[in-house]
Amino acid sequence: MYMNVRRFMLILCVFAAGIAPSHAEQIQKQFITSQEVREWSMSSDADIRNKFSGFVLGIHDAFNELFFCTQSSVSGLDIELTARAYLSANSQLRHKSGADVIRQSLSDAYKCGKR
Repeated sequence: MYMNVRRFMLILCVFAAGIAPSHAEQIQKQFITSQEVREWSMSSDADIRNKFSGFVLGIHDAFNELFFCTQSSVSGLDIELTARAYLSANSQLRHKSGADVIRQSLSDAYKCGKR
């Protein structure tokens, strides 16, 4: 049994060492600042602007009716414009979490009524 445990640990270590370098950058990059999100929103590259759209709409979908409440008449473009305006007006928040800043922008713009 002791040999099986040692063999398992050796296999686990080899496996972990094999994948760690290739995914190290992705694992370390878990925090996106509002400055990065702002740069995405102003990019001339359509793929990068799409990254902004996906990020903002993902925050919207995850937190709608928890931190803010958008009506069904509010379009995705309205949500993006709200977030873009907030990022531009609040550049002092550039080192804060991009997700938190976007959530706050939507919370300010789309307050929930009494529950």
